[in-house]
Amino acid sequence: TKGIGKEHAKFSPVSAVGFVQQPNVVLDSEKCAQLSSAQKKEFVACCPTNVYQYDDKKDEIVVDVEDMAKCTYCNECYSKVEQLNANIDPYEMISITTHANHFTFNIETTGALRPEMVVKSALEVFRRKLKVLKDHLKQIKTD
Repeated sequence: TKGIGKEHAKFSPVSAVGFVQQPNVVLDSEKCAQLSSAQKKEFVACCPTNVYQYDDKKDEIVVDVEDMAKCTYCNECYSKVEQLNANIDPYEMISITTHANHFTFNIETTGALRPEMVVKSALEVFRRKLKVLKDHLKQIKTD
């Protein structure tokens, strides 16, 4: 017989689920310009996920955001700016926020079902439960 994960873990086709909001990383170019070339290279190298990049343009190195989606909110960049230059406030130089309505959803299955099927089934169950709730609210309203 078939069962559901609520009854026993052996019926759960999912081993791990998680989601992360998409980061939004912005650098203040005026504050970055206050760093020396060596400090800029050190700043870019401090990020464990390579969010930042630097370009050698003419005589100056320009620091920019290469891939903000790689940001893991580790705050290494803030720490590095504090370490490099006491005259620059790291929270004025770097702004790390999240996009309110955009996130990455990861799901790992045990292999019994494809992740797409698990999500579709979960949404169908959720839809049915919302319908039951709606019907109960209508019933309460009419009473």
